[in-house]
Amino acid sequence: MLYQARGKLIPSNIRGTGHGEYRTSSQTTCTQREVPTLVQKLSKLLLCVPEGLEKMNVVRYDRGAFYKEHCDEDDGPDTMNGFEESQRLVSVIVYLNDVEDGGATNFLKAGISVRPEKGTAVLHLTGTKAFDMDERTLHEGARAVDEKWIVVTWMWMTKRVTEGFLEEDLDRLSESTI
Repeated sequence: MLYQARGKLIPSNIRGTGHGEYRTSSQTTCTQREVPTLVQKLSKLLLCVPEGLEKMNVVRYDRGAFYKEHCDEDDGPDTMNGFEESQRLVSVIVYLNDVEDGGATNFLKAGISVRPEKGTAVLHLTGTKAFDMDERTLHEGARAVDEKWIVVTWMWMTKRVTEGFLEEDLDRLSESTI
């Protein structure tokens, strides 16, 4: 997956805030068709259908890259990434490589720090069906010293329904299946 993603990375963006001051990683999208085993495991773990998962984002943090403290949910129903009037309920981060130094995922208000280890997944609840946020889920991607790769997705309250965001509408990174 890392090999396929390298040539297709673009600067990470946060709805309207751009790239640079708040977030300095790069990313690309990976279809569920390319990682069926991961999708199967996440669907089973989260008790959801694959259409309840957002697209898979493959993210690279070069030396010095970071993502400042943020939450993965909004106050109120949201329409984005193929979901309409819905809510992100669970965030899933899967580390794709071991990172010796830097790049931890820090839940600052909860006092939890997770060092990236290949194959490890971090799940956290982002919001409730009543659109409430738990401030303990505010987290950051600490400044990377060594290169860090993750794949991240989110489970929503509803299924993806918007054309252009459906699985069959997404371009593959490659014809490979991992």
